[in-house]
Amino acid sequence: MSRSAAECRSAPRDDILSLLSNTEVDGVRLTDDEIIANVQFLFVAGHETTVNLIGNGLLALLRHPDQLRLLREKPEIVADSIDEIARYDAPVQIVSRLLTGEVPLRDATLTEGPR
Repeated sequence: MSRSAAECRSAPRDDILSLLSNTEVDGVRLTDDEIIANVQFLFVAGHETTVNLIGNGLLALLRHPDQLRLLREKPEIVADSIDEIARYDAPVQIVSRLLTGEVPLRDATLTEGPR
């Protein structure tokens, strides 16, 4: 059963649609179109990152058969491996890093600024 933003405003539940429908900033609420756009964004973002994490993880394990063998031999570490797979080859790679000062690295020095 689908609910409209108006229904969520009049009878809110503990869900994201009710939250978006009832949140105010300086007395202004999101319009119905803004709520729909946010829900679509959340759906697509969650789907894309999950699909890309699975794909990147499988490719990494195929490229590193020793790690795949380790996971097969020790299934109890699979849950913890997800964080490592996400770190190794992140599903979203639009995040930049900003150095707030110089950082020595081997024979070089990384200067302040974006990476």
